[in-house]
Amino acid sequence: MPGRRSHDDGVTLIEVLVAIALVGVTMTAVTSFFIRTIDATGQQRGKQVSTHLADSAMERVRALKGSSVADGRKALIDCTPDCTGSPVVTLPGGTNWRNLVDGINVPVLPVVPETVTVAGLSYERYWYVGECRMASLTLLGTTDCGTALPVSSTTAVKMFRVVVAITWSNKNCRAGRCSFVSSTLVSAEPDEPVFNENETAPSPVIENPGNIDTDLGTAVDRTFATTGGAPPVTISGDNLPPGLTLSSNGRLTGTPTTRGSYSVVLRVKDIRGRVGTASFIWTIYSVPKLTNPGNQTTAVGVPVNLAVANTGPGEGTITWTLTGVPPTGITFNASTGVFSGVPTLVRPAVSLTVRATDSRGKFSDAAFTWTTIADWYVATVAAKNSTRNTAIATQTLTAVGGQAPYTWTQTGLPPGLSLNGTTGQITGTPSTVGTYTVTVTARDARFQTRQTSFQWKVTG
Repeated sequence: MPGRRSHDDGVTLIEVLVAIALVGVTMTAVTSFFIRTIDATGQQRGKQVSTHLADSAMERVRALKGSSVADGRKALIDCTPDCTGSPVVTLPGGTNWRNLVDGINVPVLPVVPETVTVAGLSYERYWYVGECRMASLTLLGTTDCGTALPVSSTTAVKMFRVVVAITWSNKNCRAGRCSFVSSTLVSAEPDEPVFNENETAPSPVIENPGNIDTDLGTAVDRTFATTGGAPPVTISGDNLPPGLTLSSNGRLTGTPTTRGSYSVVLRVKDIRGRVGTASFIWTIYSVPKLTNPGNQTTAVGVPVNLAVANTGPGEGTITWTLTGVPPTGITFNASTGVFSGVPTLVRPAVSLTVRATDSRGKFSDAAFTWTTIADWYVATVAAKNSTRNTAIATQTLTAVGGQAPYTWTQTGLPPGLSLNGTTGQITGTPSTVGTYTVTVTARDARFQTRQTSFQWKVTG
């Protein structure tokens, strides 16, 4: 009989097959891992190379004079479908992109993509250059660079935005192309900054407008520009004309209210406490200002004395002129602006314009009409007869001409009768027999008076 097998006598065929299967499964998993590791390594290598290519491009940009970055390029005009788009990257808005060759100068930075080969892999490098403006945070509430900033702003800085995009082939990226994008801002100012630790930084400077003349009552709205200094800067002023207000950003608004000459001092202070000043004389002049007397109506024979008031009054000697012919009998004094005289003829309304001109040539006009009418009177009242203790029919007095309203008074009415001072009506019941001489007086709105008299007989 055969003997019992020991533990080290070998393995069976089944055990060998199982071992081979396990090795196969393990190697399959390891192979997938190795492949993925190699792909990831390749993708990471591509990112490292693209980063290096983008960094070298930015170093190239920084080595240039800022104002020359866009040389040889022109703005995109009448382009379709998208003036700012690119096949590689979506360019940010708020920038005037210059991605076309101007045809005059050789572009300092490439307009067409560059091909760079590293370790057998080709990389495409794209350059985009655009223009924007940047202002201080205190002025606009933002430090972003865009095209919506005011060109006239003294603190707005012209910048070039440079975008560099790197692309390369890799099946693990979208559509088989990987990309890396870098961007920077470069000052477009022609003067490059010079750093000198031994030189004291200059103080800020505020615009000196020179001496200013403004008319009293004329609205003012202007902004004083500043240069230099470390932003943000704050602007203030001393001895401004009353009525004017200066904001901390240099905008002065208001309406001067007081005539005079003012020694104004403007100050600009930067964040480091350095101060710049500007001094000048601001003179506020008075100007003529006529008060319109309104349309005039005058009765023939009634004296006239009408002064056209000048409340300005203006500077120096005032010269008066009249356009139009006043009613006959009335004259105009060109030294005083006063109408005087006695009208002699009835005339329809005439148009007159009075002008007051001061020594600076400033003037004010007052236009109105003047009508002359016949002299006014109280209509004649016929003699009246009444019976004692019998109420009379209402008698109404009439004024012809003049200027309403009228106020009526009387003397001599028979006892028991009365006159209404507003309506001019006589009413009542006479109580005493007799013959009475009655005088009635009318006063018009110009306080001129006219009267008439008549007899009133009361019988028993």
